[in-house]
Amino acid sequence: MPRGFTLVESLMATLVIGGLAVAVLNGVGGVVQGRQRAADRERAVLLASRLMNEICARAYADPDGAGVAFGVDNGESASDRAQFDDVDDYDGYDQPPAAGDDKALEGATGLGWRVAISQEAGTIREGVKLIVVEVYRGDGVLARLSRMRSSATDDAAITTYRVLNPTTMEITGSVEGP
Repeated sequence: MPRGFTLVESLMATLVIGGLAVAVLNGVGGVVQGRQRAADRERAVLLASRLMNEICARAYADPDGAGVAFGVDNGESASDRAQFDDVDDYDGYDQPPAAGDDKALEGATGLGWRVAISQEAGTIREGVKLIVVEVYRGDGVLARLSRMRSSATDDAAITTYRVLNPTTMEITGSVEGP
């Protein structure tokens, strides 16, 4: 007499196969998310490098000699980078990544970049500005680049690259020239 599968055996087989399918799909989803995070970090470093290069192409001090205050000078808009003519004009800049003509950059949706410039007076670092550029999404910093500029010459600089979040990876190097 031929014997077939019982209803209980069929249900058990379905549950086992369903459990395996869920495990496989979760693994694939993790790989896709990991690749996306890596791509985001790579994009963030490129965006931070782009803005850092733009900042370092500017003069160390206001070329008009009119800039008394640290930061954006009179007649310059804090949101219009095209008006920035020296390094410290970028201090406090916090906008979504955009090209020099303020057009959005491809692949930068949901990201922002911010800049902090500091200078220590009365120390060995007097005449040196520390430039820090961060690329972020929400509250999380994806990349942080820092560079020191000297008033002695616009050609000397040291740049440190740090890729952050979700796992910290640091790449450090020295760069000569702006």
